[in-house]
Amino acid sequence: MSDVSLDRALLNEVQEGAEAMALLAGNEETFRAAVDAFRARDGESMQLLLNRHGLAERCEVVCHWLRSKECVVLCLELSGPPTLDAEPPQPREFAEVVGRVTADEELVGQIVIAIEERDADGWNAFIKQQGLERFSHLLCHWACTVYYRLVCDVVCQPVSVKPAELVPALQAAGQAISRLAEDEKAFAAGVDAVSANDCKRLIATVAEAGLASVGQVICEWFCSWRCMLLCLRLFRAFPAERLESPIEEMLEFALATGRLAAERGTLERLSAAVLRGDTEAVQTLVEKFSFERYCIQFCHWVCFLRCQRFCSCAGSPTQCAITGPTGCAAEQADPVHGLLFVPILGTAGGTGTYTLMIQEGSDPPIAGVISYPGGGASGTAPVIGGTLGQLNTSSLSDGAYTITLTVHPGGLESPATCTTSITFNLLKIGVYISLVDGVPALPNAFDQTAELMASIVAAQPPVIRSFGGDLSLAGSAYVYGCASEEVANFELRYARVDGPPAVGPSQPAKNTDPLSTAITDIWPLANRLHAPLVYDATKYYPCTRVGEAPTNLIDDWGTQVIGSSVYPILVPSDWDSTAATPSPDDGGRFSLLLIVQDTAGNTYYDLQNIWIDNWQVLCQIVKFQRPGAAPGTWVDVPPCTDILISWGTLRIIGIAWDHLIDDGFPATAPTNDNFNQYALSFNKQFQSAESLPITSPTTRVPNALTPVPTDTDPGLDNYVLADWDLTSLDAGTLPLGGSCGLSEPPDPNHLYRGCSCTFDLTLGVSDWTDSDEPGVHDPTVTQPLKIVNDIPPV
Repeated sequence: MSDVSLDRALLNEVQEGAEAMALLAGNEETFRAAVDAFRARDGESMQLLLNRHGLAERCEVVCHWLRSKECVVLCLELSGPPTLDAEPPQPREFAEVVGRVTADEELVGQIVIAIEERDADGWNAFIKQQGLERFSHLLCHWACTVYYRLVCDVVCQPVSVKPAELVPALQAAGQAISRLAEDEKAFAAGVDAVSANDCKRLIATVAEAGLASVGQVICEWFCSWRCMLLCLRLFRAFPAERLESPIEEMLEFALATGRLAAERGTLERLSAAVLRGDTEAVQTLVEKFSFERYCIQFCHWVCFLRCQRFCSCAGSPTQCAITGPTGCAAEQADPVHGLLFVPILGTAGGTGTYTLMIQEGSDPPIAGVISYPGGGASGTAPVIGGTLGQLNTSSLSDGAYTITLTVHPGGLESPATCTTSITFNLLKIGVYISLVDGVPALPNAFDQTAELMASIVAAQPPVIRSFGGDLSLAGSAYVYGCASEEVANFELRYARVDGPPAVGPSQPAKNTDPLSTAITDIWPLANRLHAPLVYDATKYYPCTRVGEAPTNLIDDWGTQVIGSSVYPILVPSDWDSTAATPSPDDGGRFSLLLIVQDTAGNTYYDLQNIWIDNWQVLCQIVKFQRPGAAPGTWVDVPPCTDILISWGTLRIIGIAWDHLIDDGFPATAPTNDNFNQYALSFNKQFQSAESLPITSPTTRVPNALTPVPTDTDPGLDNYVLADWDLTSLDAGTLPLGGSCGLSEPPDPNHLYRGCSCTFDLTLGVSDWTDSDEPGVHDPTVTQPLKIVNDIPPV
């Protein structure tokens, strides 16, 4: 790749990185969470956070920003602000120091402890003891560069990956640098090549010294030295200061670069000036954009990105190997992206440009199922004994597959110089509850915190739903692909979750004994949703597999006859949730546990939280009232009394009320208060016209969560469902020659003056619970009443 192409890619990443970090910094809590995940080397948390903000594909860009920024921050913490007037050490001096220190494991241990624990006292004691005051910043930046390279290897993985140890990494790199320094001519040539940005010359120099296999760590060391000196020279007019609040300063830097990114071409001009080493242009731009506080860290970021691209060509010689998957490879769940996958492990040397291809037997390659570290359509950086990519197995069936790795040392357009393949059997493990009554688990069924969510109103965001009555559960209880491992049996159990502070049980670890107290104390055998479905040698047919596409999880064995043969079939059924809630107040938050055991003795689990609501919604018209003689007073209308339009208003007293699902949880807990609405409507009896609405509020009557209302409550007169404007029914005077029985007004539900009719007044009350129980969650009641239009004709 040419210098122009390198710089163009670098400038693009500066823009992308600034925009991504500004997005995270838009919320301080989110930004701090990202820094915390990075420092804790917590790839799962980082991936969840980035995915939530649409940045999952930009993890490498985010990590590069954090990596360079953390080096600046940490070395200011450990070494304090750098001295600007002292003559910097020569690279050979620095190489000798690195070689001496890394040859002593105890000294390397002191460096590592200071770096990993951010121990300024420990660092300064080490520096003083070894007489390395002149090298403090150089040594810190190099050690940080190595350390945070290892961190980025971890945090951009969607699953838990054991981080590499820093001690052996520093020792290996130090030994390589020391060996190069022993050859004065080769070392001087290396300095010249790096100073001239001549990658080909550096490759040749390292190869001639017999160090081609460690060329990348040598280049990394040279770049660390060069960036330190470049940034001190460029920004001598704006010296760095010790930071009082590092994370706050990092956030402000992210916001500041985000503002520059929003101004077209601004970051590009500043970055280009840094890359050219143009002190005058840099200082002019920094002052113009009021960027003085951030200039040192910006320089280190840009210089680091240049080094990343420059050193990619100085990597290990072209080599390729696939070390995994092998044999019977079990797929894993990725809760961040909601898919199943198998990691592809191995080595791709050279420049790091490589591709992966997967085939089933002699079929054509399968497209769109392989992703590479950092995104993109191919590998773009060397991988030595690490993760080459991720195979999305969600859409693949169990069987034998072949993966082929091809390395192109000169980029994808260049001829391949190394190709290797490996064949493995894919063990499909789909164990999840994904749907209840058709409502999906979101964000996905592999996320242990997933909730059953669906939109209540079309085009509105999904919300947590509650369920009652008979429920269908769908998902997967699927273990197939290797001769010794097939599903043996599966079952479902439930556990009620007490209200706060309890948050519910966690998903048990794989191979926890389902009969152990760790399981039965929470999900007892008595809480089975249904008898376990047990397989034997006569039950294994394609039609008896449960999964991987969502399939009913509650089944019995049945048979079917085809020709003269009898075959087993699955007979689906539902779960009667009222069995878990013999009294409505037994409802609330529940934890469903799917337990799948295979023929190899493995046990797999999936947990899904659910709200069960079997409370009867209250729906009652209790009485009517008409205006009293005194303004603002109301008088009960005796039963069987004609309703007169001349009253003007009819007050409807009644109850439209629903209980909290679980009193143990606050009303603000999602879906605990799931009252929907009540609606009053009317129509003439035996009239085909549609009913006319009176009102449809979304508040209870009475509007209180406790106590349960009754029709004998002292405050019953306050249970006002509606004040019905009876005059709206007035159709005016009968047409000349018309009669009440034969003449219909333009609106059939209205009355001509002097006429009367029996009407039906209907009250419907509902909550948002998903249920098949008739009249439990959406009851209606109808009250007939005779209405007389006693307004005198005109």
